[in-house]
Amino acid sequence: MKNFSLVIFFLLFWIITVGVLLFTKKINAVAATSTQELVITAQVISTTTTSTPPESTTTPLIQGNGGQGIMINQQQPFVIINIEVLEIGANFLKIKFTTNKNSFGELNYGFSYDFDKTIWDNSFQNEHIFSLQNLKEDTLYYYQIVAKDNQGNRITSQVFNFRTLSKQDNEPPANPSNFTAEIKGLGIYLFWSNPIDSDFSNVILLKDTREPPTSPFSGRKIYEGTNESFIDEDIIQGETFYYTLFSVDTSGNVSSGTILKIIFPSYDIIDNLKPIKRMGEELKVSVKETEKLLLNNAQVDIKNGELRLELGEAPKVQKLKKLRIHYFPNQQVKITLNKQNFKKQPTQIIFSFANLEEHLFRYENSNRNYIVDFKTPLFAGGKYNIKLMIIYKDGSVDLVEVGEILIDPYGYVYRRIIRQKIALFKKLTIISLQEKFEEEKVSSAKITLYHKNKNKNIFEMWPGYNYDQKNPQFTNERGEYGFMVPAGIYYLEAVNQPTNEKYETEPFEVVDRVINKNIEIGITYIYWYQDPDNILVVINLILLISLLITLLYLIYKRSYKSKLTDGEIK
Repeated sequence: MKNFSLVIFFLLFWIITVGVLLFTKKINAVAATSTQELVITAQVISTTTTSTPPESTTTPLIQGNGGQGIMINQQQPFVIINIEVLEIGANFLKIKFTTNKNSFGELNYGFSYDFDKTIWDNSFQNEHIFSLQNLKEDTLYYYQIVAKDNQGNRITSQVFNFRTLSKQDNEPPANPSNFTAEIKGLGIYLFWSNPIDSDFSNVILLKDTREPPTSPFSGRKIYEGTNESFIDEDIIQGETFYYTLFSVDTSGNVSSGTILKIIFPSYDIIDNLKPIKRMGEELKVSVKETEKLLLNNAQVDIKNGELRLELGEAPKVQKLKKLRIHYFPNQQVKITLNKQNFKKQPTQIIFSFANLEEHLFRYENSNRNYIVDFKTPLFAGGKYNIKLMIIYKDGSVDLVEVGEILIDPYGYVYRRIIRQKIALFKKLTIISLQEKFEEEKVSSAKITLYHKNKNKNIFEMWPGYNYDQKNPQFTNERGEYGFMVPAGIYYLEAVNQPTNEKYETEPFEVVDRVINKNIEIGITYIYWYQDPDNILVVINLILLISLLITLLYLIYKRSYKSKLTDGEIK
């Protein structure tokens, strides 16, 4: 029975120890997000003061009118009864403290516990009022009260702190600048530059067809956020649109607004957007006409995000050249065909994307082009065929295999995390140390692209503004970035701004327009003793071994006792 009780004791000890460790781990996780040095909080008028425990022998707190004070050792009769903040502003503080008998007052304050400034109250009385002026707005200060009586006794309060208020901001922010628009297909592309004010919050874009909106509460809101562009696809041909763009600061102030007037033209849409035939229907395709179509000039105009396909006459024996081009997910694509490339007049040109989407080309009289717009899929990794079906006035039809579009993923910036993990009973070992690799995406990293100037034979910052792109870019919350560039030699520079870590790639050649390299910007090594899970494994292993040793000892003791008993019987 005694041996059984000992086993139960060790089992309970092991269970309680594991429970305490788990509970401690949870408490530590909570404590890691709290401020440990601020222990006492005293609610006062207009603010909250906090203090750290003093190193002196002050004992209980005394509740006063409007605040809290401290009392020195009860053996001394001289005490501070009350400390009260009367008024606080952006650059001033008014504070009052009271002692139980007449005294001289002193107030020490500053940005830290060093208290680089002191003011005195030389009036001998029990109530003292101090006014601090010329303070910095929205700034944390520390202060301490000192009182002296006429017998030379000196008492000191705990260290309190306060934060001055921010000045009330009634000044409206600057308007967004460079507010422009481009008509692309059946959409209006709006661009602007956000103000550089430090308190800038967001922009609000309004739209109306009758008169310009004059406030954020008039007109129809079509966008609110921090982007610097917007595509309006809710368009009526021949209509006039007024766009008003406001900026908003962190105090809620709104700018006066900047207005843009757009008159959307009317296009001659072939057959009113009603296809005669669909790609999936039975077609009598003229092989003879198909052989005459050749993609002899398939180039990409990156600046306008436009894919130009030039169709020309080809020898009968020559096969069609197929296009293979790369894009990022959810990217706007524009395809242009020039009317002069057609030997016969088409009545309809239908664009088929991956046999999933069909779009009808529209005709623009101004430049004699047939144009179609579409967006690439949201997800990377796909390869999609693109086709053209051209229907002529004489009823003949040509089906042209244009080529394929590849959707590439965005590149991303990451830190490599190496964790040492303790593993039990792995690879014929009781305990082993293994390394686990992880990637931690880095947001807001600054990515700058450089290209080689062939004429100067040097690397220069790539002029992204010439290609409707930003350079440098900043990674999003998933650490992503991406560039679409002409062929050439490039290299990337990545900077993790909070840590100032910097990495440069080796020069590389681009032939498919896409720059999406994954960049490792640093390594974090987490040793086994820095991981609470590993510590728990070690402790559990020790407890398990202790339990096994105890059981073996009990078995041995029982066996030994049994032998002694057998010997006595003999």
